[in-house]
Amino acid sequence: MSDRLVAPWSQSKYLTGSSLLFIGPSLYAYSLNQKTISMMTLATSLASINFWRRADYSWRRDCDLVIARGYAILMTYYGTMYITTVRESLMCYPLLVLYFYCYYKSQEMFNKNNDKWLLYHIATHITITYEEYAIIYTINKSNVTHTYNEPGIPLSIVLMILYFIGFYKIHTECDS
Repeated sequence: MSDRLVAPWSQSKYLTGSSLLFIGPSLYAYSLNQKTISMMTLATSLASINFWRRADYSWRRDCDLVIARGYAILMTYYGTMYITTVRESLMCYPLLVLYFYCYYKSQEMFNKNNDKWLLYHIATHITITYEEYAIIYTINKSNVTHTYNEPGIPLSIVLMILYFIGFYKIHTECDS
């Protein structure tokens, strides 16, 4: 395990808290029988919470990054499938642009050792939470009764698990 921290607890506690925001869309998706989205949103939230509770360069960080990227791919897929009207586009895409801006600024500020990176990263969590709600709402309005039988989704989940196992093995070999 690495003793080198990405961020001290004085900063990462806020990101641990903002990672809890993802549980709301998970429950919303579950209530609408969108179980794949619900499970992936919950997994993303738990991985993020687990990382930020002790934000070091370890397998937990890799796990968070893999799950977050896999989740982003999944939600992008659903967004492209179900955001079909101008109204839905106006509801979803402006904050998606804001999300990318906040994520970029978070990385830029972090690389410059500027503590404002934290605010941008919290804003990233907030904008993604909105996007989750918006996409789940859009899927529900399209009268889809489930989102779990597309053939590519189980394959994507399996690939994410295998990718994570690979990262875990690399870290355990490096730590020994």
